[in-house]
Amino acid sequence: MTTVVCDVTKKAIPNAQRDVNYVTMLDKTLSMPAMEEFEKRVREKMRSNKQYSFAVYKKVYRDVLNQMCK
Repeated sequence: MTTVVCDVTKKAIPNAQRDVNYVTMLDKTLSMPAMEEFEKRVREKMRSNKQYSFAVYKKVYRDVLNQMCK
Protein backbone atom coordinates (compact mmCIF):
# COMPACT_ATOMS: atom_id res chain seq x y z
CA MET A 1 0.00 0.00 0.00
CA THR A 2 1.25 3.48 -0.86
CA THR A 3 1.43 6.19 1.77
CA VAL A 4 0.50 9.71 0.68
CA VAL A 5 1.86 12.57 2.79
CA CYS A 6 0.59 16.16 2.71
CA ASP A 7 3.43 18.53 1.81
CA VAL A 8 1.93 21.30 3.97
CA THR A 9 1.18 19.45 7.21
CA LYS A 10 3.77 16.67 6.71
CA LYS A 11 1.16 14.13 7.91
CA ALA A 12 0.07 10.92 6.23
CA ILE A 13 -3.36 11.02 4.59
CA PRO A 14 -5.42 7.99 5.66
CA ASN A 15 -7.36 6.15 2.93
CA ALA A 16 -5.89 8.47 0.31
CA GLN A 17 -8.03 8.93 -2.80
CA ARG A 18 -7.08 11.63 -5.28
CA ASP A 19 -9.61 14.47 -5.51
CA VAL A 20 -11.56 12.97 -2.60
CA ASN A 21 -9.28 13.69 0.36
CA TYR A 22 -6.12 15.02 -1.34
CA VAL A 23 -5.12 16.90 -4.48
CA THR A 24 -1.87 17.27 -6.40
CA MET A 25 -0.78 20.70 -7.63
CA LEU A 26 2.52 21.61 -9.26
CA ASP A 27 4.08 18.37 -8.01
CA LYS A 28 2.91 19.00 -4.41
CA THR A 29 0.35 16.94 -2.50
CA LEU A 30 -2.19 18.79 -0.34
CA SER A 31 -4.85 17.38 1.96
CA MET A 32 -8.30 18.90 1.52
CA PRO A 33 -8.05 21.16 4.62
CA ALA A 34 -4.66 22.40 3.37
CA MET A 35 -6.18 22.93 -0.08
CA GLU A 36 -8.95 25.07 1.39
CA GLU A 37 -6.38 27.18 3.27
CA PHE A 38 -4.31 27.50 0.07
CA GLU A 39 -7.31 28.70 -1.94
CA LYS A 40 -8.18 31.19 0.82
CA ARG A 41 -4.66 32.68 0.80
CA VAL A 42 -4.55 32.94 -3.00
CA ARG A 43 -8.01 34.57 -3.04
CA GLU A 44 -6.96 37.14 -0.41
CA LYS A 45 -3.76 38.05 -2.27
CA MET A 46 -5.57 38.36 -5.61
CA ARG A 47 -8.25 40.61 -4.11
CA SER A 48 -5.55 43.06 -3.01
CA ASN A 49 -4.51 43.56 -6.66
CA LYS A 50 -6.25 46.38 -8.52
CA GLN A 51 -6.53 44.61 -11.85
CA TYR A 52 -6.71 40.87 -12.57
CA SER A 53 -3.95 39.39 -14.69
CA PHE A 54 -3.51 35.69 -15.37
CA ALA A 55 0.29 36.10 -15.23
CA VAL A 56 0.01 37.65 -11.75
CA TYR A 57 -2.41 34.88 -10.70
CA LYS A 58 0.06 32.18 -11.78
CA LYS A 59 2.87 33.89 -9.84
CA VAL A 60 0.75 34.28 -6.69
CA TYR A 61 -0.44 30.66 -7.02
CA ARG A 62 3.14 29.36 -7.28
CA ASP A 63 4.51 31.63 -4.53
CA VAL A 64 1.78 30.78 -2.01
CA LEU A 65 2.10 27.06 -2.72
CA ASN A 66 5.89 27.12 -2.29
CA GLN A 67 5.58 29.19 0.89
CA MET A 68 3.03 26.78 2.42
CA CYS A 69 5.10 23.70 1.53
CA LYS A 70 8.36 24.84 3.14
